Amino acid sequence: MNASYGDWDLRSALPALHMPVLVVHGEEDAIPMDLVNEWTMIPNARLFRVPGAAHFAYAERPDAVWPEVDRFFAELRRH
Repeated sequence: MNASYGDWDLRSALPALHMPVLVVHGEEDAIPMDLVNEWTMIPNARLFRVPGAAHFAYAERPDAVWPEVDRFFAELRRH
């Protein structure tokens, strides 16, 4: 999969980003979790693993995803 990125592999730049990021990933997604974990190289990133969901976790498990998104934004408002 990484080869499909071509020259667009920007992973080395992730640690330089300084904004809050919520990474939402379905545990049944075809994208391997080790690739998703790389997004947590962003200093203010948090990974939310969605059980019972694949690539479209927000549509497959809205009951899990949207409350987590609400918590994420509520936390940002507190800071």
